[in-house]
Amino acid sequence: FIPRVGEDGQHEWLTLREFLETDDIVDFRAHLPRWLDPFFERLMDKAAALEQDPAAWSEELDGRIPHMMFLLLPVFALLLYLFYRGTPYNYMHHLICSLHLHTFAFILFLLTWPMRFLFSDPRGWIGLILLVYLPFALRRTYGGGWTAALVKSAAIGGIYYLVVKATGVVVALSLLLLL
Repeated sequence: FIPRVGEDGQHEWLTLREFLETDDIVDFRAHLPRWLDPFFERLMDKAAALEQDPAAWSEELDGRIPHMMFLLLPVFALLLYLFYRGTPYNYMHHLICSLHLHTFAFILFLLTWPMRFLFSDPRGWIGLILLVYLPFALRRTYGGGWTAALVKSAAIGGIYYLVVKATGVVVALSLLLLL
């Protein structure tokens, strides 16, 4: 659903198909080259299919998340490299550290299945565990004080969170367009 302020000033939620049929999008389409018309027609068909069966699209998206996270390993390593430039470690060491941290996260997410019986949504707990674990792992790996580890882990975690969310949007849109 896409939020929009209606003519009466009230917030309303539009489905993707309704959003694509708004006057703004229609005007935008009118200024685009004609070779993009099949793209928008396919997008309209996918939006209609999404309205009929959103669970199938959600399952497909959930199945792509591990692949997305694996492809983001070098990005996390790059963030570590940028934040720990003064250390004697090269990029490969940061990539190994990134692999370690992602493996820990994957193990936690693997544990979400049995945790569903204890908590309604265990992902919040897993996020909290990762937030606590990251400064410990960075301090153990790279040394330094607790303040530096906390500040760097907050910055790295915040930037990486934004990268993951942006990549998730790209993956969701590509699934919508390509499947």
